[in-house]
Amino acid sequence: MADSEKTGWEKLHILLEPIGGLFTALAVAFVGILGSSYLDRSQQHNARVTLYTQLMSQRETSDTALRQEMFKSIVGTFLTKSTAQLEQKLLSLELLSYNFHESLQLSPVFKHVRREVQLLNDKQPEKTLYLNRLEDVAKEVAGKQMEILQESGTSRERGVDFDDVQAHPEGLRVFDQCFPLHSEDAAKLPVDKAPAQPTSPENARCISADVMDINTKEKKLNIHLTSTTREGESVEELFWLDFYSFPMVDNTHLSHDERIAVVLREFNDANAQLAFVYFPGSHAGLKDKPFYDDMLHQLALEEGQKDPKQ
Repeated sequence: MADSEKTGWEKLHILLEPIGGLFTALAVAFVGILGSSYLDRSQQHNARVTLYTQLMSQRETSDTALRQEMFKSIVGTFLTKSTAQLEQKLLSLELLSYNFHESLQLSPVFKHVRREVQLLNDKQPEKTLYLNRLEDVAKEVAGKQMEILQESGTSRERGVDFDDVQAHPEGLRVFDQCFPLHSEDAAKLPVDKAPAQPTSPENARCISADVMDINTKEKKLNIHLTSTTREGESVEELFWLDFYSFPMVDNTHLSHDERIAVVLREFNDANAQLAFVYFPGSHAGLKDKPFYDDMLHQLALEEGQKDPKQ
């Protein structure tokens, strides 16, 4: 009986052994096919990425070369002795503004052209036309920059009545709000609402602005801006604001690599409209690099360490 059982097991082993070998072979073949397919897909993906990178690099190089030549040609209109007419200079300024407004401080160029326009005789119809054209271009550039900055920050609009300014020679307070310490957090607040007072360490930056004086002839306001935090920051600036103050490059540096900028929206005989935008330094113009202590602070936050400035 034992011999019979042993013989049965041997027969079963004999039958199953080739089947097991077959399954093993099939498994090896299946894994090989999967591995080969994965490698093919990976190689194809890498090839596409490499091709895409090369195309983008070539495109960026061509675009940079084109912009470089354009920049040299346009700036040459202003920096070299030229008999170029005001019409040509205005056109060059428009091209410069629309193509390089995020990286250049264009305010001096606008003011230079405006001074040349103001030298025209008041009886010349082109004078008013050129001044309005300069103002329109400046408003459009400032508006485009505001749209970019509002995506990561927050903004508030305020009106300024000139009679009220005259009645307050010590300065008219037109803006006084507290925001979260980081503009990304402030951007989450409703557009028409901000905390009146900071209620926690995260809501700790208070910004105020006073209008000190008005120049109606040149359409500009003298602004006294202050910013304080619970960490001890105290920033104070006094500056003239006109249509040629562009927020991405003309702003006030705050702690934690944040910025506050003021934009002149409208200006007429009786009042003006201002916009205040609070945004991270990463969205400032290319010329505005973060300070060393801000870089250390950001690195410490990313690594979960204590702020090195504390």
